[in-house]
Amino acid sequence: KIKFSMNTEPLAFNQAELEQLIKAHWGPQAGIDHMNAPLRWSDLLTRHRLRIPEWPVAFGGRGWPRHHACQWWALCSAFHCPIPDSPETSLVGPILLLSPNPSHFDKHLNAIAANEAQWVIQRYLPGQVEPMTIGTLDNAQWLMTIREAAPDQLIISIRSNTDPHQDTRVMECKLGDLIQQLNHRYPSLPMVWRNSAMIVNLKQTLDFMPNPESELKAAIDQLEIRQHAVEVWSMRASESDRASLAPIIKTAAKLQTQGFRLGLTLRGNYAITSASPPGQNEQSAIFSMPPNPLSILDPLALFDEDSRSQDPRPEANLSIHPVGQS
Repeated sequence: KIKFSMNTEPLAFNQAELEQLIKAHWGPQAGIDHMNAPLRWSDLLTRHRLRIPEWPVAFGGRGWPRHHACQWWALCSAFHCPIPDSPETSLVGPILLLSPNPSHFDKHLNAIAANEAQWVIQRYLPGQVEPMTIGTLDNAQWLMTIREAAPDQLIISIRSNTDPHQDTRVMECKLGDLIQQLNHRYPSLPMVWRNSAMIVNLKQTLDFMPNPESELKAAIDQLEIRQHAVEVWSMRASESDRASLAPIIKTAAKLQTQGFRLGLTLRGNYAITSASPPGQNEQSAIFSMPPNPLSILDPLALFDEDSRSQDPRPEANLSIHPVGQS
């Protein structure tokens, strides 16, 4: 297991050094065997605290402001590096960081930053017998449960997947406040640049089709134009710590959904074309993009999200329950 140093000072951002790091560890220029490249890249992200660079140094990050994090993900996208964006890094960790005493969960946070912990998130909605679930219980070591104590009032707890009787309370909070704080303080920035890789793969798949429909090509071209706009928007908005990135994350999630649907269409069309050479039109996991974890907090927002205000409220006090009570 990775043990991070106890230094809590933010680490320096040096774009030239980061470019050299990428060139030495990713792509043809690094001379890495293709089968092992993703694993070695993941190890590099862990060793250099680059999986979640905007997290505090004490919890496995680099303590970067979000404009430096955006520059890092843009650099990864430019070199076609894998960009991690998991429920652990985009929802579990940020919720633990927003608790009244994040140091109480330092082992969990450092394990997430080192990619050493798998979690399942379960959201219990009123009237439902079975919870909405992100993740696979068979593979997870830890479970985060989100329940409603009253309308718009959440209780969030965690426990080991092997001990269902030892819940640890993380916080009680209002649903709206939690979403606003997540969007303002820990927005899912990697999602923006993961979409770029998705579009590249859509275009590559389209190129293999002998007679692609013009409407399909136009739709992918439009998606690419919007993606470039969102990236520029993200870079500009990230320069201010007070600017809300919530509209950007929403737009990125919509582009992800549009790209996923286009991928399904391409896959359907591609599956009935002749394979030349054989195997060329096999299904690809590229279209299995991760869900937007924030959607599990408020599923109804998927239907009327435009009617809800997501402006940041930094003054909101999320927790009204002491941390660590079992």
